[in-house]
Amino acid sequence: MTNYTYIQYIDDVINKKIPTGHLVKLAVQRHLNDLETGHRRGLYFDKKAAEDVIDFISSLNHYAGKLAGLKIKLEPWQQFILAMLFGWKRSDGTRRFRTGYLSVARKNGKTTLSLAIALYLMLVDGVPKAENYFVSSTKSASAFYLSRAIYMVNRPKFVCKNHTITDTWTKSQLISIGAKTRPTSLDGINPHGVVIDELYNHQSSRLWDVSRFAMGNNKQALLFATTTAGIYRNTFCRSIDDYISMILDGTVEDDSCFGIIYTLDDKDDDLYEANWIKSNPNLGVSIQKLHLRDMRKERELFKVKHLNIWPD
Repeated sequence: MTNYTYIQYIDDVINKKIPTGHLVKLAVQRHLNDLETGHRRGLYFDKKAAEDVIDFISSLNHYAGKLAGLKIKLEPWQQFILAMLFGWKRSDGTRRFRTGYLSVARKNGKTTLSLAIALYLMLVDGVPKAENYFVSSTKSASAFYLSRAIYMVNRPKFVCKNHTITDTWTKSQLISIGAKTRPTSLDGINPHGVVIDELYNHQSSRLWDVSRFAMGNNKQALLFATTTAGIYRNTFCRSIDDYISMILDGTVEDDSCFGIIYTLDDKDDDLYEANWIKSNPNLGVSIQKLHLRDMRKERELFKVKHLNIWPD
């Protein structure tokens, strides 16, 4: 039986039982505010839907490393993200969030979570012949991760061909493409889900825009992106990061977009080890403090990639 830890995570963040940056606190507070007032905007939280996706992903296997073959154990912060993305609904029963964004330091399990979400959209979401896309830095990288996704499910009815996984039971597909795929080559797509691993690798908004517009006829469609900060500020990814920050601080209202950003606050000392968990919620799980101590010698790159801080 799955241990649902996202509710405790909400309490721990709000009551400062675990160190988190103010943007994470704002994401959690947004959920609590909407529980009180969301009904005025036709929104409600479906606890069963939230826990269904947690159950499914908890049934998947790790695909590499020392944990290969073992069941995925979702950390409380990961459960929280899944609960928000899939638990919040509109009055017609469709999902509230059509766009999701996670920014977190490297080695915190972004790719595994991304693949798991893509598999859920493909296999469990109840849409027959669902067309889903997994986007990584290059087409070959996407295809590599797609091949790993097969090991996560242990499903005998998968057919893998031409960078595409097809489930012969549901007829749904998961298709791998690269960040530099020409948008014109995606004309005519009808995506139910688009999952992007490392949005920072996208030099422009073209693929993002094509995906969003193509989802227009699908009420349950989801565009979900993960990333770590990059060394250049003037990028499309940074513009999305800024937009999420404005949603969280209340400058912009967008009920269709979920976002959470794990980073240090401006006043935080980046060399103070107790602060590192703010950017690394998987500290002690998939990323170790000893590794961070070694990497901090390269101060500027350490701040960007391991503390998820955009340069000034």
